[in-house]
Amino acid sequence: MSAVRIGIGTELSIKDKIFAVRQNLGNGILQLEAKMDGELQRIPRITLANALVVGDAQIHSIKNKIVSSPKADLSALPQKDQKEVMRRWEYIKMVEFPQIAQTGKNLVKAVIPLAAEKMGDVNPPSWQQLYRWLKLYRDGGCDICALIPKTKKRGNRRSKLPIEVHQSIQEIIKERFLITTRPRVSDVYSAVIVAIKRQNQMRPEWEQLPTPNIRTLYREIAKLDKYTFLEGRYGKAIAQKETRHIGKGAESTRPLERIEIDHTVMDIMVVAAENERIVYGRPTLTMVIDHFTRMPLGYYVGFEPPSTASVMMALRNAFSPKDWVNERYPDIKGKWPCYGVPEMLVTDNGAEFHSNDLDLACAQLGILIQHNKVKSPWTKGTVERFLGEISRSLLSQAPGKTFHKVDARAEYKSVEEAIISLEKLDEVICQWIVDVHAVQMHEGINAIPLERWEEGVEVFPPRLFSSSEDLDILLAGNQPQRRLHPQGIVFNRLRYNSPELSVMRNSLPQGVKVDFKFDHMDLGQIYVLDPRTEEYLAVPALEQDYAKGLGYWQHRVVSRYYRELREAGIDTQTLAEAKESIHRKIRETSEKTGKKRTGPVP
Repeated sequence: MSAVRIGIGTELSIKDKIFAVRQNLGNGILQLEAKMDGELQRIPRITLANALVVGDAQIHSIKNKIVSSPKADLSALPQKDQKEVMRRWEYIKMVEFPQIAQTGKNLVKAVIPLAAEKMGDVNPPSWQQLYRWLKLYRDGGCDICALIPKTKKRGNRRSKLPIEVHQSIQEIIKERFLITTRPRVSDVYSAVIVAIKRQNQMRPEWEQLPTPNIRTLYREIAKLDKYTFLEGRYGKAIAQKETRHIGKGAESTRPLERIEIDHTVMDIMVVAAENERIVYGRPTLTMVIDHFTRMPLGYYVGFEPPSTASVMMALRNAFSPKDWVNERYPDIKGKWPCYGVPEMLVTDNGAEFHSNDLDLACAQLGILIQHNKVKSPWTKGTVERFLGEISRSLLSQAPGKTFHKVDARAEYKSVEEAIISLEKLDEVICQWIVDVHAVQMHEGINAIPLERWEEGVEVFPPRLFSSSEDLDILLAGNQPQRRLHPQGIVFNRLRYNSPELSVMRNSLPQGVKVDFKFDHMDLGQIYVLDPRTEEYLAVPALEQDYAKGLGYWQHRVVSRYYRELREAGIDTQTLAEAKESIHRKIRETSEKTGKKRTGPVP
């Protein structure tokens, strides 16, 4: 799937009737013509975007677009093909988004050595080959899937390392590699092996962590930016000397040209529910904001630590229309009209922004990812200032507010004063964005964010995702292959099965393994890749009463609680009781990471 900027000739279906866009009537109104009988209809772009979200509409094609694999998903490709697609994409980016003063054939020839040096590509393409890739990409409607090698078939993917292994590697790189004695990578790798072994001694047999090979360590070290590498290995003075640069700040000329994303642990204690004294702790807010208009595009707030899951959930919210805000919270007076697929996503260098899932999803949607330097928050200052504004303005008078400085805390007891639930906090965030931030003058752009957004999208309409189902699958989390059994697939002790999955299993060789994805916010179903059709099949959980609407992070906490009861197997009633006790485990999770207790357990 790719993101689409709807224009003249775009074909789409609305409730099983096929239309083509004939005119842009202005003020966000499109004129559609029915393919069968020539009926003309007018439809606002926002209405069409909402129809795409709920599945009532789907974009089929663009005029002159050639789609060789409309259901293609890069995550379904073997690692070798994924790397080849991303390699071709690096060369194409330098032509489509040039940074040098060349055009035409001269530009194509000039970018090849630059891209090859950047990637360390020892076998760069000829300029004729790059032209052929460009033609495929442009004829394919600027869909990166058009770059998939035609002679390759989709296949299995190698297992992705658990986040615990990745975190251990990052900690060891920081503590054992980035030091001025400059140890060898092989010496540091020994520390990785010991760290994983130590963790496995405290984990049950079914949760043993795999030991990464030394190539994984080399790849992680290669991801370090130049300043971090030089500062750790040679000292701050050399790092500053080798990397010093003074230039203009980031600029943008239209909505969704550049969006920024970041996390913050909110300065407030949150309770389980209104009128309850069970304190969950401090939630994490992941915010996405548009650089040109300073309008927030979407967010996610919860107790998950910063992760690929929280990034994907925030992006899903950012891409989609926000009509649900006024329906869910009637007290909010204004509108939140922001939606659409951006051109560039600006992040820091957190591990969650370097995941394969995020890289593939953004590449397939035509989103460039810009990773800024470590410890350089000013390079994405828009979102940094916005998060600071939330802390100062939104939470300044909130009961349960926490403080960073000891003298600021004085005798204020955040835990004892906490009365705001996570649901109420979500409403407050929405109301502050819509009724306060969006409608007040912003000094940085000398304009009102909401007005600048509405004026900007009239000239540059947002790109849309082609279908809600495809987007759900695209932003879902990848999992290593699992074997198909008569009882279906077991994932995190939950069983998934359906008649369609049984038919697929019976048509495949015995014992075959399949790829699948899951929704981080709802374990009620998973998406299994059918190797016969190379399309994903939605498979429901058998324990719907428990799994429907349950997030992945919540389930992990509940499952840990259940294991501590030392009972065998999965019992839905016991898990339901554990779900009600989730606040206990949130506190325990905080204690395991070195945090102090947030309050007494009732």
